Amino acid sequence: MLTKLWDKRKSIVLTWLMSYLAVLFIPVLISIVIYYESSRALRGEIQRANDTLLRQVQDVMDQEIENVVRLGVELIWDNHVQTLMYSNRSDSEMAYTAFEVAEMLRQKKSSSVFADEFYIYWEAGHSVLLPGGMRDRELAFESIHQDRNWRYDDWLSLMRRKSYKGFVPIVRTSSGVALQSLAYVNSMPAGKDQGSVGSVVILIDSERLVRTLQNVQQYNGGEVFILNGDGQILASNSKYDEQTLSFSGRMTGDRAFFYDRYHGVDSEVLFIRSRKEELQYVSIMPSRLVWEKAEYVRNFTYASIAVSLLGAGILTFIFLRRHYKPVHRLVEALSGEYGQRTETERESNEFRWIQRAIADTLSERRQIRSRLHTQNRVMRSNTLVRMLKGKLDGHVPIDEALSTFDISFISDDYAVILLDVENGEDFLERIPGDDAQAKLRLQQFIMTNVVEELVGRRHVGYVVEIDEGLACLVNLRQPYGSGEETLVRLADEAREFLSRTFHIELTIAISGVHHTYGGIAQAYQQAKDALEYKIVMGKREIISYEKLQREVLVEAESGYFYPLTVEQQLINYMKIGDFAQASAVLETIRERNFGDKVCSLPIIKCLMFNLVSTMIRTINESGEPEESFFVNKPNRIEAIIRCETIQDMYDHLNGLLREVCCHMAAKLEQQAQQSRSHTLQELTREIERFVETHYADINLNISLIGEQFGMHAGYISRLFKEQTGQGLLDTINRIRVRQAKELLAGGTVGIQEAARRSGFNEVATFIRVFKKFEGITPGKFKGIR
Repeated sequence: MLTKLWDKRKSIVLTWLMSYLAVLFIPVLISIVIYYESSRALRGEIQRANDTLLRQVQDVMDQEIENVVRLGVELIWDNHVQTLMYSNRSDSEMAYTAFEVAEMLRQKKSSSVFADEFYIYWEAGHSVLLPGGMRDRELAFESIHQDRNWRYDDWLSLMRRKSYKGFVPIVRTSSGVALQSLAYVNSMPAGKDQGSVGSVVILIDSERLVRTLQNVQQYNGGEVFILNGDGQILASNSKYDEQTLSFSGRMTGDRAFFYDRYHGVDSEVLFIRSRKEELQYVSIMPSRLVWEKAEYVRNFTYASIAVSLLGAGILTFIFLRRHYKPVHRLVEALSGEYGQRTETERESNEFRWIQRAIADTLSERRQIRSRLHTQNRVMRSNTLVRMLKGKLDGHVPIDEALSTFDISFISDDYAVILLDVENGEDFLERIPGDDAQAKLRLQQFIMTNVVEELVGRRHVGYVVEIDEGLACLVNLRQPYGSGEETLVRLADEAREFLSRTFHIELTIAISGVHHTYGGIAQAYQQAKDALEYKIVMGKREIISYEKLQREVLVEAESGYFYPLTVEQQLINYMKIGDFAQASAVLETIRERNFGDKVCSLPIIKCLMFNLVSTMIRTINESGEPEESFFVNKPNRIEAIIRCETIQDMYDHLNGLLREVCCHMAAKLEQQAQQSRSHTLQELTREIERFVETHYADINLNISLIGEQFGMHAGYISRLFKEQTGQGLLDTINRIRVRQAKELLAGGTVGIQEAARRSGFNEVATFIRVFKKFEGITPGKFKGIR
């Protein structure tokens, strides 16, 4: 049994069961939420009721406390009390004043309904002033507060406290019975260095406070406490005898609510601070009381959940059986058609099994349709290509083949439009991805659909891929007027739309109109011939074969302008490096040969090659092998050959012409510099020979040399220094010093004579120049020789 249930863990039955349980979970969850919300609302109401009752206690107690505090203030600031406490009268006068204070207290007691007893402790008189009399402080303590748990010293310490004001728990004796009471103690003002003066003590009726607290207990079943600022319990309706609460440290601020344990019971604590004095009102209610009041809601909630579960279980069983029967019948019906499946596989999940069976069937159907569609598209393209190439002979008649591949013509007029893409790289760069083949297929898909749609608005068009390009077979609808104008208009619309929308730039060639199936091949050949004239017409143009036939001139009619005189003129300008004049001659050749005429392609190619040959011969005649110029940039001629338009050829030729002129100009400049350098070197040698010959002449200087060679002194000096790196005057002095050294070395000539023979007119100048070049004076030079 368990194994069978485990085998059905993936069955639709389990899925439905979980779905029903999920639906059932919603009302169960709602019931639980309602229960918790009701309990929370009830708890909140109880808490608000306790808070309200506790505030009532606060109001009543604050009113009585305010009366007690007011009475204490009145007693402290009474004139008789002030006189008794702070005057320095004689004993007799102080005794009378004490009597007046006792009488005042008696009158106050007769008019006060909220104070059980009050008295004034007088430190200086060691006495206690009571209503109507005065007693010794020990006697007063025994009569008012005598108890074995509260000693006289404790009471006296309380009475002697300075600057104290507040409520304290205190023992009061009534008819010999000690009762726990509440006292308001207010110390008499005293100076900073002064001891205790006295205190006013007002005993409050504790029974009335307890009755008020018992009203709260009867309402909520909890306990109420009144605490002073030190956390001592002043009054309570609790059955426990305790002085403080263990959780009093958590009671901060003016109001608080928290949970704690009180004598081992989980309790809810509500705390409110008095608005008049530092008193605290605390309500402690056991948590079980709240749940006892919510027990009805809880029991009702549990009962409703149980009934819901029972009813839902019965309905779930009925609906599962009812809904599963048609699913089971459908599985049995499909199992025979879909194939043999094991029992475990069919029962794992019935819907998934049905879905897989239907999906497999639909997939097989789509594959078959896709293969048929692909084959039909390939066969149709093949048929159209055969028609364009004139290969109509086959086993299947042409009309039957056209009908089979959904090719239908509406007339007997046919033409061909060829599409040549000019900016394939730009389009591919705009499409994201790295698959170039996919991008090319996308480009062909766009062009095919756009052209077929534009042609199909009025006529019939089929686009096929042929010879690495796209061709559109156009079947013109009658009447269409001029076939050439109609085809040009269609081509212009396609070119403009593809350029504007997809940035695909085209050169389009159109054929003439033919009237039979056999004319389709002629139309395709005409379009191919027209496309070749892209080199003449330029890119991104629409080239009409019929227009070309009207405008093309044969070679005899168009002529060939490139005479020897023009060629020699072009060569001369290139030799002198005059690009402007050479470019003007090239422009004249282009205008005379082409202009607005459509020339034949052989003439165009012949002229271009002749121009390149002229440039090569010019380089050769300059004394430099033509290979040296073209080896540095081997792609010059190849670039011209690859040009697709005359304008491109002309631009490349013009660029090549510029390079040739620059090369020739640079070569002429180099030759001129070499000739000038040789001349200057010869001039330098002549100047040196002249100095060597005339160094003894005292009048020899730069000016004399300039006159000798017909040049300005400064110019000849600069030229000499540029060639030799030395100044002309230094050269003259160096030669004279050299001759003087030879004279002095012989030992027969003196310094003055050596100076005169060397061309120096003064001995001092000779000595200075000699020392400049040799580093020593002539006399030392002669001495070491």
